[in-house]
Amino acid sequence: MKVIMIILLLLAAGEGVVFGVLIHEYKRVLHRKIQECNKNRYLILLLFDWMENKISGKATKAFLEKSQIRNIAVYGMGYLGKLLCDELLSEGIKISYAIDKKAEGVYKDVPIYPLSKKLEKVDAIIITVYASVAEIEKDIKKEVPYPVISIEKLIYDYSFLPKDK
Repeated sequence: MKVIMIILLLLAAGEGVVFGVLIHEYKRVLHRKIQECNKNRYLILLLFDWMENKISGKATKAFLEKSQIRNIAVYGMGYLGKLLCDELLSEGIKISYAIDKKAEGVYKDVPIYPLSKKLEKVDAIIITVYASVAEIEKDIKKEVPYPVISIEKLIYDYSFLPKDK
């Protein structure tokens, strides 16, 4: 009987350890999924507001031209970066190049470079990445002295534009 009790206790302890490991893994996966949901929510709302701006006549091109930004670079060639390139190219804004940590090559005749490459002068670099905008801006400023604008600022806050006289 003692042997059976010891075996049952060991099995219960082992199950407790396994259960603890499973709970830890579940929490890790749940946290990652929550972050992914938050990112997707952010992207949906940003795209909604971007489209709303476009429909109401607040064209990105007009705001860039008003601030005398005619030649840009796009940082980040994920969904937002590609959409911004598509919009600006269709409106005749010159995109000299795109910058991306994970990609090199070309997107619709726009060369994609790493930030470490010597980059030609542009009027502004627009960051289209969801997270770490402040950190990315610091990294860009270490490499080049060009103005940096986040896509959020481009869509939501036009305070970077010169004031009308």
